[in-house]
Amino acid sequence: QNSTVGIKDIFLFSLATTTTLGISPAVPVSTFSLLVANVQAIVVQMLLVFVTGVFFTRLSQTKPGIVAAKYAVIGEFNGRPALMVRFLFQQIETVLVDVRFALTYQRQIQLEKGGS
Repeated sequence: QNSTVGIKDIFLFSLATTTTLGISPAVPVSTFSLLVANVQAIVVQMLLVFVTGVFFTRLSQTKPGIVAAKYAVIGEFNGRPALMVRFLFQQIETVLVDVRFALTYQRQIQLEKGGS
């Protein structure tokens, strides 16, 4: 039986420990090599969890496609006073689908008899 361990055997052993399958042509023969294999399996599993978390966190974050102006202005539009707000697309490729906009205006006035 051939006792030399090649790169292919090391790779298959590393893959078997990482995926926790345990099926490999190579077997750790000393306590040190068993310790190295276990530490490698734990580190790779934690690395996979970290990379997966970073990847899906990045995918789940959306950037706003539109930025509103800091101030609204009242100006004339078609001969009538109008409240105007400017919006800016952050990317030229941005496409708006099903845009809805609502504006609520409230005004308090003092009535002559003291009610509001």
